[in-house]
Amino acid sequence: MINRKGEVFGLLTVLSRHGTNSSKHTTWRCLCECGNTTICTANNLRAGHSKSCGCLIKGKPAKNRLNITGEIYGELTVIESISKHGKTKLRCQCSCGTTTLVSIGHLRNGHTTSCGCKRGEKHGMSNTSLYTCYRTQMERCHNPNNRNHKNYGGRGITMHKPWRDSFIEYEKYVTRELGEKPKDYTMDRIDNNGNYEPGNIQWATMKQQCNNKRNTTMIEFNGITKPISEWAEQFNINYSTLRSRLRSNWNIEQALTRKVCKPSRLVML
Repeated sequence: MINRKGEVFGLLTVLSRHGTNSSKHTTWRCLCECGNTTICTANNLRAGHSKSCGCLIKGKPAKNRLNITGEIYGELTVIESISKHGKTKLRCQCSCGTTTLVSIGHLRNGHTTSCGCKRGEKHGMSNTSLYTCYRTQMERCHNPNNRNHKNYGGRGITMHKPWRDSFIEYEKYVTRELGEKPKDYTMDRIDNNGNYEPGNIQWATMKQQCNNKRNTTMIEFNGITKPISEWAEQFNINYSTLRSRLRSNWNIEQALTRKVCKPSRLVML
């Protein structure tokens, strides 16, 4: 049996095999561009009898067309939807800066993931760590399907629009303002609640990033405020020990300065 998953017929993209109908014809579950799902036979899809869930009447586009503006598919970010002659094309911005028209079916089934630069690599940096960093940030902020979106885009954090529209602009800024990435450093936002934008990104160590998290506990001692990890390092005390003392409501000075008693060695006679 032919697997038609991902194939596009008119406004329909095949999602999965559904079963058979009363006439024992194979049926397929399809997603329409309006957002509805429908069941169609393979024969009707191939013959062109089924082109939509029913929302397409006399060449008129659906009123409630699925809006995926801003979503990211591979290297492409959807900018706008364009309907013509009953068919919808999506104008997309590629990470290389080029715009292109793509059918929603080809985006959703993974057939089209770039303007073509992924094959030709127009910016020549697709395999660099900086480009990987850039795509990770884009996905976190602008792809609702990304597992980390709730901690970034879900909190309203976005990427500076000129960078979002062009990796080349992003690369120019990083090269000019931050320089080459030091060994064992990664990209970090200075203001954890701010956007990926000029003035709010830096190369940082893992320790700096951990201290910059929203859930980092800050402790004030002698008029100085630092994360627990930095106090533990300064007073040469185990981080877990210090955290345990503070959770047990120890006085901050005692928690930092009292020596850890080593357990006495049991001597067997």
